[in-house]
Amino acid sequence: MLQRAVTTPVFVELFQSVRSDLSQKRADRKQKRAFDAVIDPEKSAKRKQAKNLAKRALRQRKAAEFANSKTRIRVKKASQPVF
Repeated sequence: MLQRAVTTPVFVELFQSVRSDLSQKRADRKQKRAFDAVIDPEKSAKRKQAKNLAKRALRQRKAAEFANSKTRIRVKKASQPVF
């Protein structure tokens, strides 16, 4: 939609500048996390642990949803005669 409003070279230039700004911000955040890990390793470890716990909970929730969505047919085994 924005591309139709401006000419193609202008759009490409704006798009590239936005992408480079975003990638620079991501790199800055990554560098800050690396510095924080050196400065405060306990805080970094807590952050990693919380992230992994969230991932585990997500996997469990997905597995439970999948298991509940399956239709299961239970077949009762015939009882064995007692002698």
